[in-house]
Amino acid sequence: MSRSITPYPSAGTVDVWRVDLAVDCDADIDGDIAVLSHNERVRLELRHGTVRGRFARAHAALRRIVATYEGVAAAAVEVSTPYGSGPQTRTGLELSLSHSHDIALVAVAATPVGVDVESLFVAERVGGDLVDMAEMSLSDRELEILSESAPHLRPVAWLRSWTRKEAWMKANGSGLADQSLPEIDVSRTTLGGHTLVDLTPAAGYVGAVALAHPRVSVNWKELRT
Repeated sequence: MSRSITPYPSAGTVDVWRVDLAVDCDADIDGDIAVLSHNERVRLELRHGTVRGRFARAHAALRRIVATYEGVAAAAVEVSTPYGSGPQTRTGLELSLSHSHDIALVAVAATPVGVDVESLFVAERVGGDLVDMAEMSLSDRELEILSESAPHLRPVAWLRSWTRKEAWMKANGSGLADQSLPEIDVSRTTLGGHTLVDLTPAAGYVGAVALAHPRVSVNWKELRT
């Protein structure tokens, strides 16, 4: 039976796939584990409970998504996910994966791309320490924008900056060893040859995508399993 093949994204387009990570029990992820690589299974064994389920589902989803572009079975996809760096494939697709609580985002593009998603629960957990966290993570201009926001909107404003920074670092191939977070100013929608786009993948979540292209179009996709 022939497989439906997803066209590769054109220059300036990012396919952003939203994946539901909700897992009720271990039996729910048996099919996910079956398509993981040996290294991913080793990493999976270091995780337990809900975290384990979400890891299996997110990384299996990445393989299933790449499979839709290649027209092959998910288990046949040649994609590596080395610890500390983004997913890599031999097909020429640029990939980025991020997950938070019950949602994962997979970004697919023709040029270097980075995606990040965070639950508002992160900001709520910080609570009264939001000011301290902001001072440790935001640039001077970003702190100004935060202070100008209404108090009830500040958690979202902080996460907007946070996700933009994370997405940009992934797309740029850099990390905190290269720059501290306050040195990365994402108060504008362009940085270092990358365009930054804010995402709202679901209620209670904040995200961002960064792409090495002057104009970016986001094409939302849903993974059906």
